[in-house]
Amino acid sequence: MSPLIYAAALLAAATGALHIYFAFTLFAGLPSAPLFVGMGIAYFAGIAAYFANFRRPLVLKGGAVYVVLLIVAWAVVYAVAGQAQQRDPVAFVDKAVEAALLGVLLIAMRKQRPLPTA
Repeated sequence: MSPLIYAAALLAAATGALHIYFAFTLFAGLPSAPLFVGMGIAYFAGIAAYFANFRRPLVLKGGAVYVVLLIVAWAVVYAVAGQAQQRDPVAFVDKAVEAALLGVLLIAMRKQRPLPTA
C-alpha cells in the first residue's frame, strides 16, 4: 500500500476525531451534536472499509464526495447562519485538514486509474 493511502487514513482519522470533538465541545447539548458524532464515525468507517479491501476505488470516490459535501455545508452554514460555533479556530484547522484529505484522495484516485492504451 502506498504512503499516499496512509496519509489519507491519517488525515481522515484526524478530521473524524475533530468532528467527534466538536460534538462534545462546541455542539454539546445541541440537537446537532449526534450529527457530528455520525460525521466522525463515517470517516472512521471509510478508513475501515478501505483497509478491509472493500471496493477501494468506490471508497476513495465516496470519501472525496463526502469531504466536498462537508466543506460546502460548513461554508454555507458559516456564511448564511454565521453561527458563533463556526468561528472556533479549530473548525478552520479541521477544514484545512479536510482540504488536504481531498487533495490526497484525488491524487490517490488518479494513481489508481489505469492508463489509456493506444
